[in-house]
Amino acid sequence: MHPRLFFFASVTHIQGDQPLSFTITSPSGKEILRADGAVSSGGDLGAVIDLTLQVLGLTLGEEGMHALHVVSGETVLGSRSFSVILQK
Repeated sequence: MHPRLFFFASVTHIQGDQPLSFTITSPSGKEILRADGAVSSGGDLGAVIDLTLQVLGLTLGEEGMHALHVVSGETVLGSRSFSVILQK
């Protein structure tokens, strides 16, 4: 179990109210975290919205490359891989 993780993302080209989710998938493709929310923009397509996700007590039971995805509806806005090494 990881006691505390932070993930940061900056999104642009959001108009109005949009659903937004952070998901983390394991190397085997299992979704191990989903955090749903929403973002709002006044319509300025050049606006940057900075997001921070704090995760407490996430169990990472599989070694290897995990992936963080930022999703709006069915559209993946961005992804980032990170490596997990388990202590023995």
